[in-house]
Amino acid sequence: LTGGWFFYHVFRIGSADPIELRRAVQFLTGDLLGVMLALCLMAVLVLVLEWRKSGWNFWRAQPWLVGIALALVISGLGRVRVGGNLNNRMPVYALLCLAPALWARREAVLPWSAAQRLLARWPLAALAALVVIQFGLGVYNPPRYIPTAAMRAAGDRLIARIAAEPGPVLVLMHPYYALLAGRPTATQIATLWYVRERGELPLPDDFVSRIESRYYAAIISDESTFETDPALHDLLLAYYAPAEMLDESQAPATNTGVVVRPQLVYRPRVAP
Repeated sequence: LTGGWFFYHVFRIGSADPIELRRAVQFLTGDLLGVMLALCLMAVLVLVLEWRKSGWNFWRAQPWLVGIALALVISGLGRVRVGGNLNNRMPVYALLCLAPALWARREAVLPWSAAQRLLARWPLAALAALVVIQFGLGVYNPPRYIPTAAMRAAGDRLIARIAAEPGPVLVLMHPYYALLAGRPTATQIATLWYVRERGELPLPDDFVSRIESRYYAAIISDESTFETDPALHDLLLAYYAPAEMLDESQAPATNTGVVVRPQLVYRPRVAP
């Protein structure tokens, strides 16, 4: 139905990133045994208790444990690859959030006597304590991701600058700036790099044609890994020349993801 693009983007592009051992260590120590420690402890405890009771049939009583395990694999495979980021933790974190409920449900279905219920209060107290601890581990400060007034002003200056150019402007990592300035947009260069199998395939003919014809009045680069790819960099320098460096008052940096900032303005070279 999609002409092959779904499999290409979801599986081939996703699996093209190499695996790094340090990322696997970070996923284990920083994610599972770090920010998700309390949830992991609860899930392991439920697994141990069910295993002692039912052995390999534990999944019949607690099938969600299988879901947690699969989510852990999914998150881990994304996190250990180059390019994996915090969003890869979402599947395992979402499923681990069921662990307190699995624990509480197990306690509720056991046939306690009055004396046993009295003694059983400590597991539920421990459950409540671990939930509170997990809230503490997951605390973060959302306002730090909100652009400051200075950053907003810098973004407005960049948009006004693009709008004042005599022709189209290619903002390699941030094509939405051109859209906000009322100018034609283009693909984000990082996306193009991935579609080219991490820069291994040639640049698209239409993109090359635009650069060779000096279609853009200006090209603004963050000088990131994607923009210094040899094929792209050589093409740019053949038809455009570095003309100006932008400071932070003229172009703001990103707050999340790949932290980069528009900084180098290329102008067309004079055609021979």
